[in-house]
Amino acid sequence: MADKNNRLNIAQISPPFIPIKEDITYGGIERIVWHLDRAYTEEGHKSFVVAPADSSPSGVLKPTIKDSIGADFTNFGRDEVFLRLEHLAKSIEYANSGYDVVHSHDDNLLAFLDQINAPVLLTLHSPNRDFWQANKHTELAQRTEQYNLVSVSNALREQYKKNGFHVRFVVHNGLDVNSFKFRDKKENYILSLGLITECKGTHLAIQVAEKIGIDLIIAGTKDDDYFEREIRPHITHDLSQEENKLESYLHLQGRNSGVVYVGQVNDSQKKPLYASAMCFLHPTLFEDPFPTVVIE
Repeated sequence: MADKNNRLNIAQISPPFIPIKEDITYGGIERIVWHLDRAYTEEGHKSFVVAPADSSPSGVLKPTIKDSIGADFTNFGRDEVFLRLEHLAKSIEYANSGYDVVHSHDDNLLAFLDQINAPVLLTLHSPNRDFWQANKHTELAQRTEQYNLVSVSNALREQYKKNGFHVRFVVHNGLDVNSFKFRDKKENYILSLGLITECKGTHLAIQVAEKIGIDLIIAGTKDDDYFEREIRPHITHDLSQEENKLESYLHLQGRNSGVVYVGQVNDSQKKPLYASAMCFLHPTLFEDPFPTVVIE
């Protein structure tokens, strides 16, 4: 229960795919969990994070499975399904341990919200196509009128509404603006950062860069098949093993109309890339719910 200073015991439930930690290189949902956890702690609340044991949040970690499953959903097999179920079971057990508020970022918990005793909030981060389908889970979709479902954008809320789900609130993703430094002087490149996969349109960013004759820096986690087929043939420089991405790019000889791949980037690596880019390209090919990279 909240104490006399109205400090709450807040539990966040993360998906089990990527650890919650400061130097995260991929994971929009996990980054939001990390920022909220830090903010709750700084505000004096008792923050708990239900996540895989390889996480290191600011608050108290409540571990579920030994290691994060990983974000390679193309190879999601039996072992991953069992780990998923173990994570859900432990999450429900933790959620019923006397918290003032439980905030789930794992949409698989939708079917189990009635099993949680505490006030519970479920944030929907992903498009409806990746969610429970109302035509196959009719009763569950009807029950959402009783739940506190939150979407990260108005457009996403409409998506779910059209597909038979009731979303009560909209809360946009946020970030720590003060941690991003503005830079007047720009370098002669454009930046594409995020998941490197077909639906994110990375190949279109390459077409734009080649057409206007300017360097393109590509950063992010890649879909291996798509990357080798559509992206690799265009890469002129691979800096994925370099620690300082921006400085390594600036020291390249003969920079002109190149496609530079810098690999996965953490916050300290990507912020200079944002600050120095002439522009940022995000040519998505689907209705992206609220990509954090856009507000970054």
